[in-house]
Amino acid sequence: MAEKSASTRVVRRQLMAILESADWEREWNKLAGGNPAQNLISPLFTALFSIQETIHWRAVTCMGGAVLSLAHSGLEPARVVMRRLMWSLNDESGGIGWGAPEAMGEIMARHSGLAAEYGSILCSYVVPSEGPDNYLEYAPLRLGAYWGIARLAQARPGYVQPSLQDLENALGDESNPSSLVLICLTLARLEGLCSKTASILQKLSSRDDAVRIYWDQAFVPMNLGTQAANALRRHQP
Repeated sequence: MAEKSASTRVVRRQLMAILESADWEREWNKLAGGNPAQNLISPLFTALFSIQETIHWRAVTCMGGAVLSLAHSGLEPARVVMRRLMWSLNDESGGIGWGAPEAMGEIMARHSGLAAEYGSILCSYVVPSEGPDNYLEYAPLRLGAYWGIARLAQARPGYVQPSLQDLENALGDESNPSSLVLICLTLARLEGLCSKTASILQKLSSRDDAVRIYWDQAFVPMNLGTQAANALRRHQP
């Protein structure tokens, strides 16, 4: 047991150094290639909790790759990680679950089988009617869920499509510009917006809120008005 713990500590130190480095993708691939995916999961959970923005978001990306590798040898080990992420968002866990919905979205963007099983659960985190067992009342956590949903919609929109109405409702209910940008990114990839949502997007298209979103493995400046207009254009004849 002591030997195993020491190995985990070594991997954790290596991972943290990698996630801070400029050449993190190449170094991560070397680390992942030299270690069983299972050995990377606990260090990645630690990195998800980092207050350093760069480490946190790169850990989200790497968690997706590590769980994809796990799933190649059988879905059950990957399901264990998904359940651990879900548990971290439960009040009974005693934690906060930082990074959990983002990691869930990244994992499901990479694996359709896991998306089929857990996509609806991720989407339920932004639906007030789902109640306290699912709805993330804490806005920063809910922001992470919007990112995870947008990431899933980017890769596999069919698994988010059933939640279209819930996301349309969220567009009218949320006020945080980053959340609104992420909802717009999602809606631009779905089918069949209602006229009320189109009207909201039209109003939002005149907004000039500037935000910074981690997207395609980089921090990207985005404008709320631009993203609302893009979503609206996607649904116009």
